Amino acid sequence: MSVEDRRSLAQKAKLCFNCLRPFHCAKSCSSKTVCRVPDCKQRHHTLLCPGVKKLERAENNSSASVATEKIAENVEKNITALMVELPTREHHTISLLPTAVVNVQKVDGSFLQAKVLIDSGSQATLVSEECVRKLELPRRNGKLVVSGLSEKELGTTRGVVTLQLAPRFNSVIVISTNAYVLGKLTSTIPSQKFKLRNMKLLENIGELADPMFNRPASIDIILGSDVFLALLEGGQVKDESGLTVAQRTVFGWIVAGRYDEAENIRSNHAIINLHTEVDLNRTLRLFWEQEELHNSQQLTLSEIKVVDHFKSTLTRDQGGRFIVRLPFDDSKPPLGESMTAARKRLKMIMKRFEFQPEFKREYNIFMQEYLKLNHMEEVPPEEIEKDAAKCYYLPHHAVIKEGSSTTKLRVVFDASSASSTGVSLNDRLLAGPNNNNDLWGVSLRFRSHRVAFTGDVAKMYRQVWVHKEDRDYQRILWFDEEAQVKHYRLRTVTYGIKTASYHVIESMREAARPYEKIYPEAVNRITTDFYVDDFLSGADTENEAMQLKDQVSLRIWVLRDLSSESGRPTAKHFYRNQRRCQSSFRSRKNR
Repeated sequence: MSVEDRRSLAQKAKLCFNCLRPFHCAKSCSSKTVCRVPDCKQRHHTLLCPGVKKLERAENNSSASVATEKIAENVEKNITALMVELPTREHHTISLLPTAVVNVQKVDGSFLQAKVLIDSGSQATLVSEECVRKLELPRRNGKLVVSGLSEKELGTTRGVVTLQLAPRFNSVIVISTNAYVLGKLTSTIPSQKFKLRNMKLLENIGELADPMFNRPASIDIILGSDVFLALLEGGQVKDESGLTVAQRTVFGWIVAGRYDEAENIRSNHAIINLHTEVDLNRTLRLFWEQEELHNSQQLTLSEIKVVDHFKSTLTRDQGGRFIVRLPFDDSKPPLGESMTAARKRLKMIMKRFEFQPEFKREYNIFMQEYLKLNHMEEVPPEEIEKDAAKCYYLPHHAVIKEGSSTTKLRVVFDASSASSTGVSLNDRLLAGPNNNNDLWGVSLRFRSHRVAFTGDVAKMYRQVWVHKEDRDYQRILWFDEEAQVKHYRLRTVTYGIKTASYHVIESMREAARPYEKIYPEAVNRITTDFYVDDFLSGADTENEAMQLKDQVSLRIWVLRDLSSESGRPTAKHFYRNQRRCQSSFRSRKNR
């Protein structure tokens, strides 16, 4: 079929455009795969992409060129090798495990479809981490060691959630149970797709709990022995052998047992003849190529666009701070409505506030600091109503790091949350090149100094402004002093946005470049000895280390803490920074 006919067929059959399975849409699809067409990567199947012909041509050309190279190499070295693929078709037995597709209630009352395995051999009900994330359910403390056959430990649970389950064909809650959260539950079930032939028992039963029980799929929930008997209802049908059984449950009919009519296709690789020679020159060349340090990676077309966009749009305000623009990809679909997802995430945070007052206090301190430093501003009432394609609301949550000596709680903004069109802000942005220094090289240079010192740039991502025309793509929802939900927008580069790392690292280097003739060594260290915001460097003597430290901190201070009112760095700024660096300066002499 043509691409248009394929899309039309998938739409008529009500199939997911991403995984081509029924009963859900691409927006709620659990599959992590994306389109394989270059420069697309959208959440739809490759066969439904308008650019699939380009991919097919590229693969055909690639296969032809690889085959030609192999033939030429074999002829040149007198190597004869022949591998024949022998497909065989055989009948064998498959053990059917009972599965069901159910509706699981989310926090906001809506439902998400999930695939469950009904396992009477499990002592507890388990749910995958990915499923809990999609359901946005609050979890409680619950730590258990999960073991399998031969008492082998499979992992430790990461909390407990309460699941409200309903059949896939309605929204009536039939089971409520506690489930322990585990990273991954099982492999795909069944292990392979098989055709249903002569399974007459399906003709004598009602609606199946899992109409796709013969197709491999990932398991989201395992219902254990704690609810197994409660799921069963009167009604059972067996086939002629008596080994394949259909059982009626509260979710519909499930199928389990041994199935003898499954048809399997296997491919056997038979090596007919193989003769090879050892080429010493080629072996030695491959050895040196493997040990050789790799050259810098060539930039892709999209990365070149980001670099050119940064250089052409970078500006500085009167206070000296850099201002960057977001590099949008106009070939991607437009953004949709995103406020609903941000509001749901805020409601979850509010529920957590009710029973965790310390968490509420820390979260509020972080957000108030954002306001106090003028890193975010309230959206004027007349600008709140705006075209959904020209603004984006960032959901946010907290990341807690107990071992931190400064800020234990940090708020992280989610720019990958899909809008109503299935497109997120990160989907609409071009990916910049990796301009971070190689950590291996930074570590080796750090060990080479007799006197070493370290430092970091405080609040690095928030030292660069985002252009005012792009700030509406960084909106958030938060409370004012009267606990009323207000609309704000972030004014600085935001951690979590695709191009944030490239923008701040490149801005720091731009701050140093004007001083290459005055402080060449300091500028070189800023360019080579930073890993994100961490600085690892040193010198041969303590005096040289102190001098280098002062020069580097002076240049970084121009980027990090310029007064936005004066427009020029003052002696007070430099003196304050110098004292701060001296108080945190640590030196050591290598053995």
